[in-house]
Amino acid sequence: MWKLFYFPSCFLSSFLVMILVVCNGNTVKVQSLSTNSRWIVDDKAGHRVKLACVNWPSHLEVMAAEGLNKQPLDEICKRILAIGFNCVRLTWPLFLFTNDTSASLTVRQSFKNLGLIESIIGFQTNNPEIIDLSLINSYKAVVSSISNNNLMIILDNHVSKPGWCCSNSDGNGFFGDKYFDPDLWIKGLTRVATIFKNTNNVIGMSLRNELRGPRQNENDWFRYMQEGAEAVHAANRNVLVILSGLSFDKDLSFLGSKRVELSFTNKLVFEVHWYSFSEGEWGTRNVNQVCGQEVNNTMRRVGFFLEQGYPLFVSEFGVDMRGTNVNDNRYLNCFLGWAAEFDVDWALWVLGGSYYSREGVEGFNETYGVLDLNWNEISNPSFKQRILAIKPSFQGPGSPETCKHSIIFHPMTGLCVNKRSLLKQLTLGPCSKALPWRYTVEKTLMIKGTYLCLQAQRLGHQTKFGAGLTCGAANSKWEAISDSKMHVSSMLHNGENVCLDIDSNNENILITNRCKCLDRNDTKCDPASQWFKIIDSRRFYHIYASSILILRTYFHEFIFSNYQVLLVFEWVELRFTLTNMKRFLCFSLCLLSPLFLFFIGISTEAQPPLSTSSRWIVNESGQRVKLACVNWPTHLEVVVAEGLSKRPVDEISTEIIDMGFNCVRLTWPLFLFTNDTLASITVRQSFKNLGLIESISGLQANNPQIIDLSLINSYQAVVASLAKNNVMIILDNHTSKPGWCCSNFDGNGFFGDQYFNPDLWIKGLTKVATTFNNISNVVAMSLRNELRGPKQNVNDWYRYMQKGAEAVHAANPNVLVILSGLKYDRDLSFLHNKKVSLSFPNKLVFELHWYGFSDGTAWENGNPNQVCGQVVNDIEQKAGFLLDQGYPLFLSEFGFDMRGINVNDNRYLNCFMGWAAEFDVDWALWALTGSYYLREGVVGMDEYYGVYNWNWSEIRNQSLLQRISSLQYPFKGPGFSEARPHAILFHPMTGLCVKRMSFLEPLVLGPCSEAEAWDYTPQKTLTIKGTYFCLQADKLGQPTKFGIICSKANSKWEVISDSNMHLSSKLENGNKICLDIDSDKNIVTNNCKCLNRDSKCDPGSQWFKIIESTRSRTEKRSSPEIKSIVKIIAKDFLGSFSL
Repeated sequence: MWKLFYFPSCFLSSFLVMILVVCNGNTVKVQSLSTNSRWIVDDKAGHRVKLACVNWPSHLEVMAAEGLNKQPLDEICKRILAIGFNCVRLTWPLFLFTNDTSASLTVRQSFKNLGLIESIIGFQTNNPEIIDLSLINSYKAVVSSISNNNLMIILDNHVSKPGWCCSNSDGNGFFGDKYFDPDLWIKGLTRVATIFKNTNNVIGMSLRNELRGPRQNENDWFRYMQEGAEAVHAANRNVLVILSGLSFDKDLSFLGSKRVELSFTNKLVFEVHWYSFSEGEWGTRNVNQVCGQEVNNTMRRVGFFLEQGYPLFVSEFGVDMRGTNVNDNRYLNCFLGWAAEFDVDWALWVLGGSYYSREGVEGFNETYGVLDLNWNEISNPSFKQRILAIKPSFQGPGSPETCKHSIIFHPMTGLCVNKRSLLKQLTLGPCSKALPWRYTVEKTLMIKGTYLCLQAQRLGHQTKFGAGLTCGAANSKWEAISDSKMHVSSMLHNGENVCLDIDSNNENILITNRCKCLDRNDTKCDPASQWFKIIDSRRFYHIYASSILILRTYFHEFIFSNYQVLLVFEWVELRFTLTNMKRFLCFSLCLLSPLFLFFIGISTEAQPPLSTSSRWIVNESGQRVKLACVNWPTHLEVVVAEGLSKRPVDEISTEIIDMGFNCVRLTWPLFLFTNDTLASITVRQSFKNLGLIESISGLQANNPQIIDLSLINSYQAVVASLAKNNVMIILDNHTSKPGWCCSNFDGNGFFGDQYFNPDLWIKGLTKVATTFNNISNVVAMSLRNELRGPKQNVNDWYRYMQKGAEAVHAANPNVLVILSGLKYDRDLSFLHNKKVSLSFPNKLVFELHWYGFSDGTAWENGNPNQVCGQVVNDIEQKAGFLLDQGYPLFLSEFGFDMRGINVNDNRYLNCFMGWAAEFDVDWALWALTGSYYLREGVVGMDEYYGVYNWNWSEIRNQSLLQRISSLQYPFKGPGFSEARPHAILFHPMTGLCVKRMSFLEPLVLGPCSEAEAWDYTPQKTLTIKGTYFCLQADKLGQPTKFGIICSKANSKWEVISDSNMHLSSKLENGNKICLDIDSDKNIVTNNCKCLNRDSKCDPGSQWFKIIESTRSRTEKRSSPEIKSIVKIIAKDFLGSFSL
């Protein structure tokens, strides 16, 4: 039976975190805030505080906070809190704090001067204590009331001269405009910062709203915004300093090349505005296209701040709350998807439903207002629910660090996908109860902590769940498509593409339908019901949803045969509320603790330490552990694991597992562990010494806990992160002197070279083995990478490699000892004649490297069949024989250009895949790296062989990574004798295997977990295991068929060509044909190609490898297919009597 569940290391700890929060409460009273990378955090605990604000204008001609003629001030503040906002962006005009005449006017006089007599009456009724205050004191009274209601306040300098904002020619737009004197502005900022210095809840100051107009330029922006920021910070060190951009606060792209320089740190935030009317053509163009373009523009202009490590505050966005504005409705769906994905702080425009006076109109109705015209009721409750869905933080400091997962957010409703049990349909519900998912590199959506995956079922029907290795089927793959990247699409068994959707009869139920609005010419279509966003989250309370689902499913399907007991459990769950959460958790801990231990006991972890058993690597239980690793370089000049300037180390470690790897080959230079001066340099200093200032900023933003560690401690931190995320680690001594590897004359190649002192090397190996002796996930040490150069010789190889192996084993008997060969680790042929002599058994592994460029351009310029045959024979002679001698062979480096455009690499990869699958070897892909801090003198060099893209933010090539994923699981070995030995047909070009849907349907390619089991007989027939049915060629260009009379020529399949990967048969007319695939991945027969050593021909589609397996197929058939069997028997039997 498949294992349906596993418990990630974070699960139990997060369950306990939930208990602590329930017991102690989770309300944070903010004192002052700072920034930590891209997050806003509270100074006391360092936990993230997400700003979910509403704008409250106080900058128009009256210079009093709007709405005080409609409702009492304290009532408005209480309503803001009750609606769900935690913050107010309170606007103010510069002249209020710089013009004493304006400031000293009473509120009553200000209204009277503007002829707003009716507003005076309303103000007198609702706020009599304020109406005769001066304007500046009335502003203070509003701040005080907001603060007393425990709302955070951002003071926003909206304009200079009071009035509606904004136009290019209103004199308020940019420094030097009629009403915008920079010196007066700095004076005003200083005064406001000073006045509210002791008001705790004033947590930020926005220096100026929507810079704009013909005078705007970058030089003055830098000059005055930096001056303003320094002035505010000097007057009030507690507040965040918020800087706006140009072009109505839509553009900060100029900061991509030049940074703001301030004397203070951890207080800087950038803001952006985004409305539907900003520039998008939401009503006249295809919505997917407009959304994609708008998001791309936003990321180009401001989104890069998140990667640079600065918070991004969307200080204005809004929609027509009447719900009748098509432009706004479409824009909002797009905005909510983006805002949820990037988990930004925000402020909605606007609180009120009316103004005292706006643009000359008394009582102007604000259709964007949260409250109605009378400031009495919420104008549109459904809009409020949608907007507040992005209020809670999905991630950030203070969340459980080890529980990263995904949730599926539906912008149109503001809800998330959740599920009460496997027996009920997926539904939409509050995001606080969202089901946690793991979105894998293979594009499957797995419920976090289980092996259950989401599957498309039928058109118009609800989705379903599959389990285990069945999740390799096409209907288990979900890809974000369309320009908006919010259609989540899969493929039905009949090949039809479908998208997630919500049921039109019940908007809370998830179904699949034909994908809509993908045609860019369709401007009328609204795709909103099919827009879903897969977003990262660390919110601990998701664990409840996952645990309940897992536990209920387990109890229902495996433990409780007593229906009454199940009903009791259902009742306990249904009765669960916040008020009795503590009681439920106590019940859970008492009743379910043994179950937690049971699950932990059956996990699929490697169970180190590892040993060897003949040619296999095995765990303590004697079960094979196949190393499916990725190389993570740490040996270059900086001597820091690559990529930490781009991503947090824990995120990278977690994603390595999500990609399907179980292991990292982590490189290290010898001098890091033998040169105390180098080891003690801090990470920051190492970057600084090399002039890598931008990388320092990135590392400070993404890994602030590492940047001031010593280099040796930073290496230990990376190892600890990998171990915490249950990744196995191989420590690889890559070079002596830090730098790129390798050449024959770099002084690092062989014992006795300039930087390769054998005694120092053994000292370093001993220190590393000792340092990591107690970290069980460090499962192996690779003694030296790519021995090479003019000094290399066999005698010194035996002398020093045996010494090194003994030294490592003496210091750490648990680790595997991995030995490399000569000639860049391509030659171990000398071991034919003389074996390694060591004092310890069952720990020795040999490694090999194989790249396309190892053989120059032979793959591109030669015939692939011939080159593949020659190279594979060479590998067998130089290293492959070790498998026959009973040693594991670890292919510790192979790789290819992930762009897919390198003909040499593409042809090599097809050959490599066939060989690696046939011999079922352990391996490590080069490389994880999307880019390097510094390589061979080039800053930020792009690594085309890297799994990640340049920014380390996305997989560079999903299809190529998916191909090699077929090699991540063992085909055979100790502990994997699930079925009798049989053959499977592997197709290297796709990484798929031949599977059978039924006897009458064509054979197709599918996941190797569903591969058909064959017997390949001495008579060269391919017979379905356990039957008399054999594979037969039918006609040229047509699918193969099955028969039971297997003596004819069209039932014989011979392995031909130099590559030994063409499977050839003969038609009844005597023509020789080969297995091939058509465009739909059906198995057909065609004329054999590329047999005449044509260098232009590519035989990839016709390459199949017959490999031995003892794994059982995961796909079960529901019936014995009696009708199809009878038809085949009748046809063959009658045919045998034909004359």
